[in-house]
Amino acid sequence: VALWDEDGSTTLHVTESDDIAASIFASAVHGRSSSVPTSVPAVDVAGWIQEHLRLEDYNYVSMDIEGAEYRVLRRMTQTGMACWLSELHVETHALYAEENWGKWGIDAIIPWLVSGPCGVHAQVYAHYWRDPLVLPQAHEFAVRTGCQHCELLFATVAPDD
Repeated sequence: VALWDEDGSTTLHVTESDDIAASIFASAVHGRSSSVPTSVPAVDVAGWIQEHLRLEDYNYVSMDIEGAEYRVLRRMTQTGMACWLSELHVETHALYAEENWGKWGIDAIIPWLVSGPCGVHAQVYAHYWRDPLVLPQAHEFAVRTGCQHCELLFATVAPDD
């Protein structure tokens, strides 16, 4: 099952190696060597939250969904379901697939998006410089955008900063 922004089905690109990984993006670094496109059911996370959780409960979400987090978080914000969370921990993957490179700036503002209006405690994890498979893409992105020395490129800005 893929966590997504709508119910239905989607294609995951699943690696064939011992280090199992999957992404909706065929170009994702973990799927580049050899991946198999696999059709899987998709679940609308915002719809699932509305159906299975209650606003008054303590709702903790830890999200590591290999690049799909941007569409899922957009949907959760648009529907108001992000405000049903008490805590959100999300690992971001903007530089894992070239299709998401334009979203790297969102990594820094996720806490603002959900903390300010909703009071959600948000923590963002980006491991771009720690992942040896991502380093070449991160460097290429930095060179293309002229951000080789941008201090905030891979930093998360807290809501109170």
